[in-house]
Amino acid sequence: MKAVFMNKLDALVLRSCDMLIDYSKPDMIRKLKNVAKRLLGRSVAGRNYISWPTGLCALGLIEFIKNHPEDENAQKAEEALLSYYDRWIEKGSKIGRVEDVLAGYVLLELMEYRKEYSDRYSDAAEGFTDFLKNARTDKNGTYVYNPLQEEDLVLADMLGMVCPYLCAAKGYEGSTDKAVEQIKTFIDNAYDVKSGLLYHGYINSDGLIGKTGIIGWGRTMGWTLLGVSLTLTLMDRRHPCYDIVKEYLARFILSTARFIRDDGLFSWQLTKEGPEDTSGSAMIAYSLQKALSEGMITPADDHIYDCAREIVQKVRDALSEHITGDGEVTEALAECQGPGIHPQIYGSYPWSVGPTLALLSISR
Repeated sequence: MKAVFMNKLDALVLRSCDMLIDYSKPDMIRKLKNVAKRLLGRSVAGRNYISWPTGLCALGLIEFIKNHPEDENAQKAEEALLSYYDRWIEKGSKIGRVEDVLAGYVLLELMEYRKEYSDRYSDAAEGFTDFLKNARTDKNGTYVYNPLQEEDLVLADMLGMVCPYLCAAKGYEGSTDKAVEQIKTFIDNAYDVKSGLLYHGYINSDGLIGKTGIIGWGRTMGWTLLGVSLTLTLMDRRHPCYDIVKEYLARFILSTARFIRDDGLFSWQLTKEGPEDTSGSAMIAYSLQKALSEGMITPADDHIYDCAREIVQKVRDALSEHITGDGEVTEALAECQGPGIHPQIYGSYPWSVGPTLALLSISR
């Protein structure tokens, strides 16, 4: 059993290394579309070397490196991360949207784990801080997802992408407070009382909050729990808002536990009897396992502790059935095209491979 587990874990590592470097390369269809746009005089977005999909693969790799340093693939994982950040720096260290900041969090984790990289990447890491200090926010100071859009759209994704970095960025005064404010404001504005879940996002228009997207999208809850869990593990327990953040974690553990399926996964939309989604399931389970591993949830938390453990165990066992010999994690919902726009296409993507690797890397 242990050998089978390690074989799957190693396959996930190698697949994540490949995705980290190659995923952002445009395929032939994308290249043809870009040519057509240029002929029509339209702008074409440049290649993003640290997007959120590769950021999730980087997250899985840093967890593997820290928790399995003696594994023969740990060195390969580290070399892949170095190539990932070196290439980004060589291309100008561009940071365009909040989704890029997830890679910044992993970079800080790498520098913390390997002190010798501090000088090598300190300037690059500081770039994420500079970006967040000047990034566009709505009227409540909450980061909007895409600064190029006219409307101030705030998405749950931002919580998992930005808040961990803010808590880990030791040189950014007041950054933990800012992370907590992002979480509190989003939950206040996107919470659905009836289900205990969240809308995908909201728009603050002159003080009027318009909730947008569907309630209980699996990756909405995955991004939220990722942001809440990692923020909690990085906070000083004496912080005045520590208990507030922990209450959010407990709340969403109970609300998501109600919707786990008989097969051990979550549906792409938690409240519906639709197809399972390995990506949202993996993100939720990793976030809870992280809180358990770091002692943020303990047996003293009674029912919360039992629920978290049950979710992690069921999801972990179910995911193992979807890991191929090549490290793909099948049955993941395709990329969201906007609030409420979820193409029902399922396959293996960085957002299923990376979180699954992160989960298995910290599981015992």
